[in-house]
Amino acid sequence: MQVAKILEEEKKLRQKVIRGNWSIVKDKAQQMTNMEKVANYGEAFAAIQEATGISDIDELVTSFIHAEDENFRLFRCVRCRVFSVTRPRDVRRPCAVRLVEAGQR
Repeated sequence: MQVAKILEEEKKLRQKVIRGNWSIVKDKAQQMTNMEKVANYGEAFAAIQEATGISDIDELVTSFIHAEDENFRLFRCVRCRVFSVTRPRDVRRPCAVRLVEAGQR
C-alpha cells in the first residue's frame, strides 16, 4: 500500500517538474525572440543613421515629424489643385489663393 502511494507521489512530482521545465523553456524562447527583435531594431536604426547622417534618436524623430508635416502639406496642395481643376472657373479662385499662400510658407 505504501509503495503505491510513494509511486503516485513520485509520478505527481515528475509531472510537476516537467511542467516547470516547459515553463522555463517557454521563457527562454521568449527571451531569444526579444533579443532577435532588439538586434533587428538596432540594425534598422544603424541603416537609418547611415542613410540620414543623423545619430541622435530625438533629432531623427523630429526630422521624421517635419518630413511628415511637409508631406501632408504637399498632399493638401495637390488635392486642392485637383479639386480646382474639376470645379467651375468662378469657384477656382479661392483654391488658387490657398495654393499661393501654401507655397509662401
